[in-house]
Amino acid sequence: MHGLLLAVVSLSAAAVVVFPPSEVAMCQLVRDPQMTVTPTGVLLIAQCRVAGPADDDQHRAKVVSKFSPDFGRSWGPIGGAHGGGW
Repeated sequence: MHGLLLAVVSLSAAAVVVFPPSEVAMCQLVRDPQMTVTPTGVLLIAQCRVAGPADDDQHRAKVVSKFSPDFGRSWGPIGGAHGGGW
């Protein structure tokens, strides 16, 4: 089982699983992640797509978010799904 890894640059230089396998399975494709550092942590927004015949079907896509209150050491559950219905 594979999760989506995003490397977090820190003194420990450890890789952190941001989207565990259960969340990747829900989306099938997690695309275009963007991070914003806030005073209280890191906000990540990405596209959660259900693969279509062309593997790039934006018709069945949602924007999802995740938040890390400890600046990337751990991540909360996927949330904030907005967009096309599945």
